[in-house]
Amino acid sequence: MVSILPQLKFVNLGKDVKREDLISILLQAAEEVGLKAKRDDKKRTEYELGSVRQVDTLTSTDIILKGRLLRAMTLDVDADSIPTYFGIYTGGVSGCASRKTVENYLEAVSAHL
Repeated sequence: MVSILPQLKFVNLGKDVKREDLISILLQAAEEVGLKAKRDDKKRTEYELGSVRQVDTLTSTDIILKGRLLRAMTLDVDADSIPTYFGIYTGGVSGCASRKTVENYLEAVSAHL
């Protein structure tokens, strides 16, 4: 049965990987399993009083993976310079990837870590 509610699963990396290297690996693994990937950096805008200066702070990066027509899954990488995990959202608007698709993707990611 396919859930209409988004489900989040965490993937522990098990070793230190720089954030940008992890994002490159996630994008490359998507290509290898036939998914299209789009990177979306999420930022928070803050203002500092006194100097009234605007500061944009990176909070996370979403990677949206699509199959032929529909979104398959959404990945979430925190802004930590060396993240210890990333999240996979499936179900609902997050994506309709089957368990097998997720497993194949994670195998491709593992091959590059």
